[in-house]
Formats: sequence, structure tokens, C-alpha cells
Amino acid sequence: MDLPKSHKEITEFHKLMLIKIMRPDRVIYALKTFIRSKFGDRYIDSIPFNIDKTNSEATKDNPILFLLFPGVDPTADVQNAAERAGKTTDNGKFLNISMGQGQEKAAGDALRLFSERGDWLFL
Repeated sequence: MDLPKSHKEITEFHKLMLIKIMRPDRVIYALKTFIRSKFGDRYIDSIPFNIDKTNSEATKDNPILFLLFPGVDPTADVQNAAERAGKTTDNGKFLNISMGQGQEKAAGDALRLFSERGDWLFL
């Protein structure tokens, strides 16, 4: 919606401040639009994750750690990459533990064992 006539000439940054105050639920969309228009797409559009390239840099002393946020689930990608690397549940070189109440001991034990062997543990 257009701003009232008395506010027509404010800067894009000041429009962001108004959105923050009046419609905090729209701030992320407004920020993305602002950054895209001022700095370009490269600051908004992420490079697709390539698990095979990342895996080529990993060792048992340099593991891969995923920090996830809502809406992201790399489980299928990790399992497919594990299979390509010869690490499967069947051969005991891949284990996926869904972390919930009571899983701490199993996860800790598996972490110690899998880190020694260089196998894949997905928590």
C-alpha cells in the first residue's frame, strides 16, 4: 500500500523502519526486497548445497556438522551420499539416530565408536 502523501519522499531504509514498527511479520520479506534492490541477488539467493563436494573435504578428524533450521531436512541427501561412499546401515558404517528423550547414551556411544572408525553418524 502506498504511504500517505506526507511520507511519500522518505528513503527505502526509512520505509523498512516503518514496516518494522507497523508490520513486524513483513520485515523479512521487506529486507529481502531491499537488499536485492540495493546490493543484488547474490546476497539473497544461496548457492545450492553440494554434499558430495563437502564430503570430499571431510575426514574422521574433520567431520561435517549440519546446523539446521525449520523447514530444512538433509536426511535423504545424507543417506544417498553415505550409500555412494559405501557407508550403509547394513554394513554398520552408517547410523541415523533420531534424537529424543533417552537417546543421549546411545548417541554418545555411537559418536565415540563412529569417530574412531571414521564412519557416518547422523543425529
